[in-house]
Amino acid sequence: LVIQRRCYMSFWYHMYGSGVGWLAVVAYVYNDPNNLKVWKQADLWWLWGNRGNKWQNAMVSLYGPDTAGKTSRIAISAIRGWDYSGD
Repeated sequence: LVIQRRCYMSFWYHMYGSGVGWLAVVAYVYNDPNNLKVWKQADLWWLWGNRGNKWQNAMVSLYGPDTAGKTSRIAISAIRGWDYSGD
């Protein structure tokens, strides 16, 4: 994916409970699209902790100083919380 202006990603998330971990959207940016072994990570969005017992929508801009015009791979990354009291 080559990131251009006004490039967004939208998704729904549910993070409820005192033991909730974190959720992030990251871009793996390649300076040379012919060499996909060398990349730099750009953190685009992240949340941690309890966000209430409801589904919420997030809209993340993929366009930024690290990603503009560059070949990138987008990933949603998560780490679970520390106990059973979070989903």
